[in-house]
Amino acid sequence: MRRVPLLLTIISLLAACDGQVGRRGDPESDAPLTGSDGPLAVAVDSETADLGADDSALAPADLSADLSPTADATAPGTSGFVMVAKPQCLSTMPKTQTVPAGVKTGYSGNPAPNTAVDMRGVTVKFAPPGESGWVVSGSDNVCVVGGKFVGQSSKSITWQQSKKNYDGSAIRVNNLKGTFTWENVFFDNSHDGIMLPRSPSKTPNSARGVVRGVYLKYTRDDCFENDSSTTVVADDALMECHMFFSARNNGDVSDAGAGSSATIRNVLVHMTCKPDNRSDKSCGPTDSHGQIWKLGSSSAKYKIHVEDSIFMVESLSRNGAKTMRLNMNGNITYKNVTVVWGGQGSWPGPDKPPGITFTKDRSIWDAARAEWLAKHGCDAQGNACTFK
Repeated sequence: MRRVPLLLTIISLLAACDGQVGRRGDPESDAPLTGSDGPLAVAVDSETADLGADDSALAPADLSADLSPTADATAPGTSGFVMVAKPQCLSTMPKTQTVPAGVKTGYSGNPAPNTAVDMRGVTVKFAPPGESGWVVSGSDNVCVVGGKFVGQSSKSITWQQSKKNYDGSAIRVNNLKGTFTWENVFFDNSHDGIMLPRSPSKTPNSARGVVRGVYLKYTRDDCFENDSSTTVVADDALMECHMFFSARNNGDVSDAGAGSSATIRNVLVHMTCKPDNRSDKSCGPTDSHGQIWKLGSSSAKYKIHVEDSIFMVESLSRNGAKTMRLNMNGNITYKNVTVVWGGQGSWPGPDKPPGITFTKDRSIWDAARAEWLAKHGCDAQGNACTFK
Protein backbone atom coordinates (compact mmCIF):
# COMPACT_ATOMS: atom_id res chain seq x y z
CA MET A 1 0.00 0.00 0.00
CA ARG A 2 1.05 3.59 -0.57
CA ARG A 3 2.62 5.20 2.49
CA VAL A 4 1.45 8.77 3.00
CA PRO A 5 3.68 11.00 5.15
CA LEU A 6 2.41 11.08 8.73
CA LEU A 7 2.61 14.87 8.91
CA LEU A 8 0.33 15.28 5.87
CA THR A 9 -2.18 12.83 7.32
CA ILE A 10 -2.33 14.74 10.61
CA ILE A 11 -2.69 18.06 8.80
CA SER A 12 -5.52 16.68 6.68
CA LEU A 13 -7.40 15.34 9.73
CA LEU A 14 -7.01 18.62 11.61
CA ALA A 15 -8.23 20.59 8.60
CA ALA A 16 -11.32 18.43 8.28
CA CYS A 17 -12.12 18.72 12.00
CA ASP A 18 -11.67 22.47 11.91
CA GLY A 19 -14.19 22.82 9.10
CA GLN A 20 -11.64 23.95 6.55
CA VAL A 21 -12.88 21.77 3.71
CA GLY A 22 -15.01 23.86 1.40
CA ARG A 23 -14.32 27.15 3.23
CA ARG A 24 -14.25 30.22 1.04
CA GLY A 25 -11.03 32.16 0.57
CA ASP A 26 -10.27 35.86 0.92
CA PRO A 27 -12.49 38.63 -0.53
CA GLU A 28 -10.23 38.96 -3.57
CA SER A 29 -11.58 35.64 -4.87
CA ASP A 30 -14.91 37.33 -5.70
CA ALA A 31 -13.36 40.16 -7.69
CA PRO A 32 -13.98 40.24 -11.46
CA LEU A 33 -11.20 39.06 -13.74
CA THR A 34 -9.10 41.85 -15.21
CA GLY A 35 -6.26 40.21 -17.17
CA SER A 36 -5.14 41.84 -20.39
CA ASP A 37 -6.33 38.84 -22.42
CA GLY A 38 -9.82 40.32 -22.75
CA PRO A 39 -13.32 38.91 -22.05
CA LEU A 40 -13.62 35.30 -21.00
CA ALA A 41 -15.69 34.14 -23.98
CA VAL A 42 -13.41 35.76 -26.56
CA ALA A 43 -10.35 34.16 -28.18
CA VAL A 44 -9.98 30.45 -27.70
CA ASP A 45 -6.38 30.84 -26.60
CA SER A 46 -7.12 33.43 -23.92
CA GLU A 47 -5.63 32.53 -20.57
CA THR A 48 -8.50 33.63 -18.40
CA ALA A 49 -10.82 30.80 -17.41
CA ASP A 50 -14.55 30.59 -18.04
CA LEU A 51 -15.75 29.75 -14.53
CA GLY A 52 -18.08 26.81 -14.17
CA ALA A 53 -20.42 25.50 -11.51
CA ASP A 54 -19.76 25.43 -7.78
CA ASP A 55 -18.43 22.54 -5.73
CA SER A 56 -20.93 19.70 -6.22
CA ALA A 57 -18.90 16.48 -6.13
CA LEU A 58 -19.81 14.27 -9.08
CA ALA A 59 -18.01 10.97 -9.48
CA PRO A 60 -15.72 10.68 -12.51
CA ALA A 61 -15.77 7.74 -14.86
CA ASP A 62 -13.88 4.69 -13.62
CA LEU A 63 -10.70 4.54 -15.69
CA SER A 64 -8.74 2.32 -13.34
CA ALA A 65 -8.29 -0.29 -16.07
CA ASP A 66 -6.42 2.25 -18.17
CA LEU A 67 -3.88 3.04 -15.47
CA SER A 68 -0.61 1.21 -15.78
CA PRO A 69 0.78 -1.13 -13.12
CA THR A 70 3.60 0.53 -11.22
CA ALA A 71 7.16 -0.68 -11.33
CA ASP A 72 7.90 -0.12 -7.66
CA ALA A 73 5.95 0.62 -4.54
CA THR A 74 7.10 3.61 -2.53
CA ALA A 75 9.80 2.70 -0.03
CA PRO A 76 9.84 3.99 3.58
CA GLY A 77 11.57 7.34 3.98
CA THR A 78 10.68 8.62 0.51
CA SER A 79 8.13 11.27 -0.45
CA GLY A 80 5.16 8.89 -0.53
CA PHE A 81 3.97 10.22 -3.90
CA VAL A 82 6.38 8.97 -6.58
CA MET A 83 5.57 5.65 -8.22
CA VAL A 84 7.14 4.71 -11.54
CA ALA A 85 4.79 3.42 -14.24
CA LYS A 86 5.93 0.33 -16.11
CA PRO A 87 6.60 0.86 -19.83
CA GLN A 88 4.08 -1.03 -21.92
CA CYS A 89 4.12 0.06 -25.55
CA LEU A 90 7.07 -1.90 -26.96
CA SER A 91 5.80 -5.12 -25.43
CA THR A 92 2.11 -4.72 -26.25
CA MET A 93 1.79 -2.88 -29.58
CA PRO A 94 1.53 -5.15 -32.67
CA LYS A 95 3.99 -3.07 -34.72
CA THR A 96 7.20 -1.17 -33.95
CA GLN A 97 8.69 1.65 -36.02
CA THR A 98 12.25 2.48 -35.00
CA VAL A 99 13.52 6.00 -35.68
CA PRO A 100 17.33 6.13 -36.14
CA ALA A 101 19.12 7.78 -33.23
CA GLY A 102 20.52 11.26 -33.68
CA VAL A 103 19.60 14.96 -33.68
CA LYS A 104 16.85 16.09 -36.04
CA THR A 105 15.40 19.48 -36.91
CA GLY A 106 11.72 18.75 -36.69
CA TYR A 107 10.09 15.42 -37.42
CA SER A 108 7.18 14.42 -39.67
CA GLY A 109 5.05 11.46 -40.61
CA ASN A 110 1.85 9.69 -39.59
CA PRO A 111 2.53 6.27 -38.05
CA ALA A 112 0.41 3.34 -39.11
CA PRO A 113 -2.35 2.25 -36.72
CA ASN A 114 -1.35 0.05 -33.78
CA THR A 115 2.30 1.14 -33.88
CA ALA A 116 4.90 1.89 -31.23
CA VAL A 117 7.29 4.56 -32.52
CA ASP A 118 10.64 3.92 -30.82
CA MET A 119 12.42 7.28 -30.54
CA ARG A 120 14.91 6.34 -27.84
CA GLY A 121 18.19 8.08 -28.64
CA VAL A 122 16.47 10.71 -30.82
CA THR A 123 16.57 14.46 -30.12
CA VAL A 124 14.16 16.67 -32.06
CA LYS A 125 14.85 20.42 -32.11
CA PHE A 126 12.10 22.76 -33.24
CA ALA A 127 11.62 26.49 -33.88
CA PRO A 128 9.67 28.74 -36.27
CA PRO A 129 8.51 28.46 -38.97
CA GLY A 130 7.87 24.89 -37.75
CA GLU A 131 5.98 25.69 -34.55
CA SER A 132 5.90 22.11 -33.29
CA GLY A 133 8.48 19.36 -33.10
CA TRP A 134 6.11 16.87 -34.71
CA VAL A 135 2.60 17.45 -36.09
CA VAL A 136 0.60 14.21 -36.31
CA SER A 137 -2.25 14.81 -38.76
CA GLY A 138 -4.09 11.58 -37.95
CA SER A 139 -3.64 8.87 -35.35
CA ASP A 140 -5.27 5.58 -34.40
CA ASN A 141 -3.60 3.66 -31.55
CA VAL A 142 -0.06 5.03 -31.68
CA CYS A 143 2.53 5.19 -28.91
CA VAL A 144 5.67 7.35 -28.91
CA VAL A 145 8.40 5.77 -26.78
CA GLY A 146 11.34 7.89 -25.66
CA GLY A 147 12.73 10.87 -27.49
CA LYS A 148 13.80 14.34 -26.40
CA PHE A 149 11.92 17.29 -27.90
CA VAL A 150 13.63 20.64 -27.33
CA GLY A 151 12.35 24.09 -28.34
CA GLN A 152 15.00 26.50 -29.57
CA SER A 153 13.54 29.79 -28.39
CA SER A 154 15.40 31.78 -25.77
CA LYS A 155 14.07 31.18 -22.26
CA SER A 156 14.30 34.92 -21.65
CA ILE A 157 11.46 35.79 -24.06
CA THR A 158 8.08 36.73 -22.58
CA TRP A 159 4.82 34.80 -22.68
CA GLN A 160 3.51 37.14 -25.39
CA GLN A 161 6.57 36.60 -27.58
CA SER A 162 6.31 32.85 -27.17
CA LYS A 163 2.58 32.92 -27.97
CA LYS A 164 3.13 34.97 -31.12
CA ASN A 165 6.13 33.13 -32.54
CA TYR A 166 6.24 29.64 -30.98
CA ASP A 167 2.59 28.72 -30.34
CA GLY A 168 2.89 24.99 -30.90
CA SER A 169 3.82 21.85 -29.04
CA ALA A 170 6.59 19.29 -28.95
CA ILE A 171 4.13 16.71 -30.38
CA ARG A 172 0.82 18.02 -31.70
CA VAL A 173 -1.98 15.55 -32.49
CA ASN A 174 -4.52 17.17 -34.82
CA ASN A 175 -6.91 14.24 -35.35
CA LEU A 176 -7.40 11.24 -33.11
CA LYS A 177 -9.66 8.19 -33.37
CA GLY A 178 -8.13 5.66 -30.97
CA THR A 179 -5.38 6.13 -28.36
CA PHE A 180 -2.25 8.26 -28.60
CA THR A 181 0.31 7.51 -25.88
CA TRP A 182 3.36 9.46 -24.77
CA GLU A 183 5.68 7.09 -22.86
CA ASN A 184 9.03 8.09 -21.30
CA VAL A 185 9.26 11.23 -23.41
CA PHE A 186 11.23 14.37 -22.42
CA PHE A 187 9.89 17.80 -23.46
CA ASP A 188 11.84 21.01 -22.86
CA ASN A 189 10.98 24.61 -23.71
CA SER A 190 7.82 24.10 -25.78
CA HIS A 191 4.94 26.58 -25.73
CA ASP A 192 2.31 23.91 -25.01
CA GLY A 193 3.13 20.41 -23.83
CA ILE A 194 0.68 17.53 -24.42
CA MET A 195 -1.44 18.81 -27.32
CA LEU A 196 -4.61 16.92 -28.27
CA PRO A 197 -7.16 17.85 -30.98
CA ARG A 198 -8.98 21.13 -30.59
CA SER A 199 -12.38 20.28 -32.07
CA PRO A 200 -14.85 18.43 -29.78
CA SER A 201 -17.38 17.75 -32.56
CA LYS A 202 -14.71 16.09 -34.73
CA THR A 203 -13.16 14.01 -31.94
CA PRO A 204 -15.04 10.77 -31.07
CA ASN A 205 -15.50 9.58 -27.50
CA SER A 206 -13.27 6.63 -28.38
CA ALA A 207 -10.30 8.99 -28.62
CA ARG A 208 -7.90 8.90 -25.69
CA GLY A 209 -4.62 10.49 -24.73
CA VAL A 210 -2.34 8.54 -22.37
CA VAL A 211 0.70 10.01 -20.61
CA ARG A 212 3.09 7.62 -18.89
CA GLY A 213 6.51 8.47 -17.42
CA VAL A 214 6.79 11.89 -19.08
CA TYR A 215 8.78 15.01 -18.10
CA LEU A 216 7.57 18.39 -19.32
CA LYS A 217 10.26 20.94 -18.50
CA TYR A 218 9.78 24.70 -18.82
CA THR A 219 6.41 24.60 -20.58
CA ARG A 220 5.52 28.15 -21.62
CA ASP A 221 1.74 27.80 -21.49
CA ASP A 222 -0.54 24.73 -21.08
CA CYS A 223 1.06 21.48 -19.98
CA PHE A 224 -2.12 19.80 -21.27
CA GLU A 225 -3.90 21.52 -24.15
CA ASN A 226 -7.00 19.38 -24.50
CA ASP A 227 -9.57 21.75 -25.95
CA SER A 228 -11.57 18.89 -27.46
CA SER A 229 -12.17 17.55 -23.91
CA THR A 230 -10.78 14.19 -25.01
CA THR A 231 -10.44 11.44 -22.41
CA VAL A 232 -7.00 11.62 -20.75
CA VAL A 233 -5.16 9.16 -18.52
CA ALA A 234 -1.98 10.61 -17.01
CA ASP A 235 0.03 8.22 -14.85
CA ASP A 236 3.51 9.18 -13.59
CA ALA A 237 4.70 12.57 -14.84
CA LEU A 238 6.65 15.65 -13.79
CA MET A 239 5.30 18.86 -15.32
CA GLU A 240 6.47 22.49 -15.15
CA CYS A 241 3.59 24.65 -16.33
CA HIS A 242 2.20 28.14 -16.82
CA MET A 243 -1.26 26.53 -16.91
CA PHE A 244 -1.68 22.87 -16.02
CA PHE A 245 -4.79 21.64 -17.87
CA SER A 246 -6.79 23.43 -20.56
CA ALA A 247 -10.07 21.90 -21.76
CA ARG A 248 -11.88 24.81 -23.32
CA ASN A 249 -12.94 25.54 -26.88
CA ASN A 250 -15.24 28.53 -27.05
CA GLY A 251 -15.82 28.08 -30.78
CA ASP A 252 -17.01 24.45 -30.73
CA VAL A 253 -19.06 23.25 -27.77
CA SER A 254 -20.97 20.45 -29.49
CA ASP A 255 -21.55 17.93 -26.69
CA ALA A 256 -18.00 18.53 -25.47
CA GLY A 257 -16.99 16.56 -22.40
CA ALA A 258 -20.04 14.28 -22.42
CA GLY A 259 -18.88 10.68 -21.98
CA SER A 260 -15.21 11.65 -21.57
CA SER A 261 -13.05 12.31 -18.54
CA ALA A 262 -9.53 12.75 -17.20
CA THR A 263 -7.74 10.64 -14.61
CA ILE A 264 -4.56 12.19 -13.19
CA ARG A 265 -2.47 9.89 -10.97
CA ASN A 266 1.09 10.07 -9.61
CA VAL A 267 1.69 13.45 -11.25
CA LEU A 268 3.89 16.24 -9.88
CA VAL A 269 2.89 19.68 -11.19
CA HIS A 270 4.93 22.85 -10.70
CA MET A 271 3.28 26.17 -11.54
CA THR A 272 6.50 28.01 -12.38
CA CYS A 273 7.14 31.74 -12.73
CA LYS A 274 8.41 32.66 -16.20
CA PRO A 275 9.02 35.97 -18.04
CA ASP A 276 5.80 37.93 -18.60
CA ASN A 277 5.68 41.72 -18.66
CA ARG A 278 1.88 42.02 -18.52
CA SER A 279 0.66 43.90 -15.47
CA ASP A 280 -0.63 41.52 -12.80
CA LYS A 281 -0.13 40.38 -9.20
CA SER A 282 1.66 37.13 -10.01
CA CYS A 283 5.34 36.39 -9.32
CA GLY A 284 6.38 40.05 -9.31
CA PRO A 285 6.54 42.70 -12.08
CA THR A 286 8.40 40.69 -14.74
CA ASP A 287 7.16 37.09 -14.32
CA SER A 288 3.90 35.21 -13.94
CA HIS A 289 2.07 31.91 -14.04
CA GLY A 290 -1.58 31.09 -14.54
CA GLN A 291 -3.92 28.68 -12.75
CA ILE A 292 -4.16 24.90 -12.53
CA TRP A 293 -7.42 24.49 -14.47
CA LYS A 294 -8.55 26.40 -17.57
CA LEU A 295 -12.07 25.13 -18.23
CA GLY A 296 -15.20 26.63 -19.74
CA SER A 297 -18.61 25.94 -21.21
CA SER A 298 -17.07 23.46 -23.64
CA SER A 299 -15.95 21.29 -20.72
CA ALA A 300 -18.95 21.70 -18.41
CA LYS A 301 -19.67 17.93 -18.57
CA TYR A 302 -16.03 16.87 -18.39
CA LYS A 303 -15.19 14.82 -15.29
CA ILE A 304 -11.71 14.94 -13.75
CA HIS A 305 -10.24 12.85 -10.94
CA VAL A 306 -6.82 13.58 -9.40
CA GLU A 307 -5.11 11.11 -7.09
CA ASP A 308 -1.73 10.69 -5.35
CA SER A 309 -0.36 13.92 -6.81
CA ILE A 310 1.28 17.19 -5.75
CA PHE A 311 0.74 20.72 -7.04
CA MET A 312 3.47 23.25 -6.24
CA VAL A 313 1.91 26.70 -6.78
CA GLU A 314 4.44 29.50 -6.56
CA SER A 315 2.20 32.56 -6.63
CA LEU A 316 -1.21 34.05 -7.28
CA SER A 317 -2.49 33.31 -10.78
CA ARG A 318 -2.01 36.27 -13.09
CA ASN A 319 -5.76 36.03 -13.74
CA GLY A 320 -6.66 36.50 -10.09
CA ALA A 321 -7.58 34.34 -7.11
CA LYS A 322 -11.02 33.48 -8.50
CA THR A 323 -9.45 31.46 -11.32
CA MET A 324 -7.61 29.32 -8.75
CA ARG A 325 -10.81 27.39 -7.99
CA LEU A 326 -9.83 23.72 -7.64
CA ASN A 327 -13.27 22.33 -8.48
CA MET A 328 -13.56 24.58 -11.50
CA ASN A 329 -16.55 22.99 -13.23
CA GLY A 330 -18.11 21.13 -10.29
CA ASN A 331 -16.91 17.79 -11.70
CA ILE A 332 -13.38 17.55 -10.25
CA THR A 333 -12.62 15.16 -7.38
CA TYR A 334 -9.43 14.54 -5.42
CA LYS A 335 -7.87 11.78 -3.34
CA ASN A 336 -4.55 12.02 -1.48
CA VAL A 337 -3.51 15.26 -3.20
CA THR A 338 -1.23 17.92 -1.73
CA VAL A 339 -1.16 21.58 -2.73
CA VAL A 340 2.05 23.32 -1.67
CA TRP A 341 1.46 27.08 -1.56
CA GLY A 342 4.57 29.19 -2.21
CA GLY A 343 2.95 32.62 -1.99
CA GLN A 344 2.27 34.93 0.91
CA GLY A 345 -0.36 34.18 3.51
CA SER A 346 -2.81 31.30 3.18
CA TRP A 347 -4.09 29.62 0.02
CA PRO A 348 -5.98 32.36 -1.89
CA GLY A 349 -8.28 30.19 -4.02
CA PRO A 350 -12.05 30.29 -3.40
CA ASP A 351 -12.46 26.61 -2.49
CA LYS A 352 -10.77 23.75 -0.67
CA PRO A 353 -12.30 20.52 -1.97
CA PRO A 354 -12.16 17.27 0.03
CA GLY A 355 -9.17 15.04 -0.63
CA ILE A 356 -6.58 17.85 -0.68
CA THR A 357 -4.03 18.75 1.99
CA PHE A 358 -2.81 22.36 1.89
CA THR A 359 0.64 23.22 3.18
CA LYS A 360 3.41 25.81 2.90
CA ASP A 361 6.15 23.25 3.51
CA ARG A 362 8.19 23.47 0.33
CA SER A 363 10.40 20.58 1.36
CA ILE A 364 7.52 18.22 0.47
CA TRP A 365 7.72 19.34 -3.15
CA ASP A 366 11.53 19.40 -3.24
CA ALA A 367 11.74 15.82 -1.94
CA ALA A 368 9.13 14.51 -4.37
CA ARG A 369 10.73 16.23 -7.38
CA ALA A 370 14.20 14.95 -6.47
CA GLU A 371 12.82 11.44 -6.04
CA TRP A 372 11.01 11.54 -9.39
CA LEU A 373 14.15 12.66 -11.21
CA ALA A 374 16.28 9.99 -9.55
CA LYS A 375 13.80 7.18 -10.25
CA HIS A 376 13.58 8.15 -13.92
CA GLY A 377 17.32 8.29 -14.50
CA CYS A 378 17.52 12.08 -14.62
CA ASP A 379 20.29 14.32 -13.34
CA ALA A 380 19.52 16.49 -10.31
CA GLN A 381 18.84 19.55 -12.48
CA GLY A 382 16.45 17.68 -14.76
CA ASN A 383 18.46 18.40 -17.92
CA ALA A 384 18.55 14.81 -19.15
CA CYS A 385 16.72 11.56 -18.35
CA THR A 386 17.44 7.97 -19.36
CA PHE A 387 14.07 6.62 -18.11
CA LYS A 388 15.84 3.48 -16.91
